[in-house]
Amino acid sequence: MRMALRLTSYGLSLFLGHAAQAQQIEVGTSLVCDTAAQVERVIAIYDGDIQSAAEQVDAEEHDPSACVMSAIAYVRGTELRTERKGNVSFQIVPILIFGVMTPGGMRSVSPTRYFSVVEVDERTA
Repeated sequence: MRMALRLTSYGLSLFLGHAAQAQQIEVGTSLVCDTAAQVERVIAIYDGDIQSAAEQVDAEEHDPSACVMSAIAYVRGTELRTERKGNVSFQIVPILIFGVMTPGGMRSVSPTRYFSVVEVDERTA
């Protein structure tokens, strides 16, 4: 389940690349990669199992944490580009992570930039 909170910050405006007044912090399990190129590779490998695709990218990168599925609190930035895989479109987006789910609950972290993917619902696009 996704929960949304409102956050206003000049720093977020700089991160998002426009003068945003308020952005939603999203909470959920998402793909988290170090680079946009790694997200692009996950999409290329994707066959319906995002976890498996992320693990394959980790193996290629020789880094077990290059791309992971993680329960996080984050703000989504402006779409960098859209990629298609079969009949599905994906947006590659920067994300700014503010929290990570631990066994003891959500733990705040210093805001850190990563990259993720959002499946596009083409019925509304």
